[in-house]
Amino acid sequence: MKRAMEAVWKGMLITLTVGVVFGSLSAIFAVPLSSLMSNNPEVLEFSRQKMVIISSTYFLTAINEILGVALKGMKRPIVPMVCTMIFMCAIRFPWVYLVFPLLKSLTFLYLIWPIGWVTSGITLCFFFFPTVKKLKRQFKAELEAEQKQKEINEFKAKLEAQYGKPFSELGGEELFPEFGIDVKKDEED
Repeated sequence: MKRAMEAVWKGMLITLTVGVVFGSLSAIFAVPLSSLMSNNPEVLEFSRQKMVIISSTYFLTAINEILGVALKGMKRPIVPMVCTMIFMCAIRFPWVYLVFPLLKSLTFLYLIWPIGWVTSGITLCFFFFPTVKKLKRQFKAELEAEQKQKEINEFKAKLEAQYGKPFSELGGEELFPEFGIDVKKDEED
């Protein structure tokens, strides 16, 4: 679990670093990059707006992907699927047909991308952290059970060595309340 969490956090760090650097460069050089495709000032302005809004926040999609893949690896595949369907697809229709007509500008239209990414990321976090906490508890319980079983096996081996008989011939499990030994009966013998 520790290595999986390290991979998630390293992935986040790499994503943030690369995404912010290249997103910022794309936003800073939006006009020169757009001018490679068109020289029309109106087209350049629309392109600049879109690149500033979307390129500078695009790293959020990678964070969503990392959280989604981590949840899938923790056997929670439905959550990322529903988040993607709602926040990357379904939310855009009401935005375009109900909200966008209120303020008709392309800048306002472009805002749905980062809004969807942020709301999806927040929703994924609400599932990711409790799932990690639950898995840590499960792993801890499994490790404790393994440790207890190891102690029992060592104790049985010690008894077998001490009495020179297999554990089953010493009275087996029914005589041993905690580790497999009934101390009072053993003292009476």
